[in-house]
Amino acid sequence: MNSKINRVTKILATTTLWVSIGLLNLSNSFAKTLAQGEILTDEGYPYKMLIKRTSQVKLIYKGAKNITCRVEIQYKQQTWVGQTYNTNQKNFANKPLTECMDRELAKKILKATF
Repeated sequence: MNSKINRVTKILATTTLWVSIGLLNLSNSFAKTLAQGEILTDEGYPYKMLIKRTSQVKLIYKGAKNITCRVEIQYKQQTWVGQTYNTNQKNFANKPLTECMDRELAKKILKATF
């Protein structure tokens, strides 16, 4: 159990911006400025390791039913900005990083952290 708590704590400590899934149920006004929140995700390789190994992961999105999103990742002095993707609320709620970031880019960034 402590391992799980430590993992969640590390994810929260290394992740600057995660937006709560609950905010998806609000009106479109939530897309303007979002408070800092969290998304607990179990998306596996490479996304999970990427969260653990980088200093900051930003999941930037807007919309309610049709969501436009992208991911920005910082590691040391380097920032990667992913392209913009369009997805629906159901897919985004289930796997936000998978829906908003190319898997090959995630692998490439992860490789650069070793």
